[in-house]
Amino acid sequence: MVDTGEEYVAFGGPLESEQRVDESWWLNFHVRAKEKGMRARLLFNKQLQHWSGKIDTHVEIRFFEHINPLTETILFGNTTAIIVWPTKPIATVMRSKEVTQSYREFFKVLWKQAKK
Repeated sequence: MVDTGEEYVAFGGPLESEQRVDESWWLNFHVRAKEKGMRARLLFNKQLQHWSGKIDTHVEIRFFEHINPLTETILFGNTTAIIVWPTKPIATVMRSKEVTQSYREFFKVLWKQAKK
């Protein structure tokens, strides 16, 4: 994903995702994304609000209160990745312009409702 250098959006990101993958991995990912010039818009549950101070200016983050999904959806290019965060993360990746566009429309609705 980082190698594409494309803007990405993501929504979901339960607290469990932070507990399953070491924080240094997430921080390294965002450093690499910034180096590639990637911009991002992220929607997290309010429980992850502390990330707004850890990620640099290439990322805009908004939060929602009433949804605590067990999944995270990441959209970039024509790719949709859905990660389920049980004990061992499971990812499903779909490469489809139509599927990704459909999820982008859903993201737009959530983005407008979320708080900074």
